[in-house]
Amino acid sequence: MEALYAFISRNLRYPASAQRMRLQGKVIVSFLVNAEGEIEDVKTIKSLSPDCDREAERVIKLMPPWNPGMQSGKPVKARYALPVSFSLKNAMATKKPGVF
Repeated sequence: MEALYAFISRNLRYPASAQRMRLQGKVIVSFLVNAEGEIEDVKTIKSLSPDCDREAERVIKLMPPWNPGMQSGKPVKARYALPVSFSLKNAMATKKPGVF
């Protein structure tokens, strides 16, 4: 999980519109890991703003393949829900592109 959150932190860009409105919070994104480990069917299940939602979904789609779920020794699809946090304090500390 540590590597997952490090990946998200490195790749997440705080939307300028959300920064201007000083929006902070979590977007919860649902996605499916298919039997080959590929990410598919990415969708927001808890919204913060349209721009933050799109950014959270974009980063999830960038993730490298996962190990698929296993059932009876065979790979199977598995659905996950992942919170993606948007925090102005963290955005300013990391000085990411597009962050004030």
